[in-house]
Amino acid sequence: MVGSSEESLNNGGMISSPVPSFESVQEMVRSNLPYIPDRFIQRSTDEEEEEDKSRDVDMSVLSPQIPIIDLALLSMEDADELQKLELACRSWGFFMVINHGIPGEVLERVKNSAAGFFELPFEEKKEYSFDLNERQGYGRPFMAFEEEKLDWSDSLLLRIHPYHFRRLKFWPTTPPDFS
Repeated sequence: MVGSSEESLNNGGMISSPVPSFESVQEMVRSNLPYIPDRFIQRSTDEEEEEDKSRDVDMSVLSPQIPIIDLALLSMEDADELQKLELACRSWGFFMVINHGIPGEVLERVKNSAAGFFELPFEEKKEYSFDLNERQGYGRPFMAFEEEKLDWSDSLLLRIHPYHFRRLKFWPTTPPDFS
């Protein structure tokens, strides 16, 4: 059984219910789940909206595109690029990095290996389940308390540096090029 029979209608018109027992977003989507589980519905409170309004961010400089940060310029302490980085962090919370020195072929192999991992059967991916003590693995890593709202995503977090934090038990052995 995927979910509870006690379904309710939320404000957005979507049917919601408790999280199905397997709790993998990818598996929920594959199962054609007819509702969005309550744990994934994030509602804004009046207090949060007031806090957002009071932030000191000049909205006129925001672009509808993800911010692009040039690491080469940052390494030369370029003031304009540093200001772009600050704005990206304050307003977006993430950004894309260019001129980082990683060859395109390496990035493409990493992307393909990660995609291959997420195409594996759920039971195989579960072998690499996230470990809160190690802070790495497959699943949903940042759940601080039981009632916390969840992001609509699955993750595979692997620590590489410093080397003594690397735990190969979390590194998938399939697909074969994942190494």
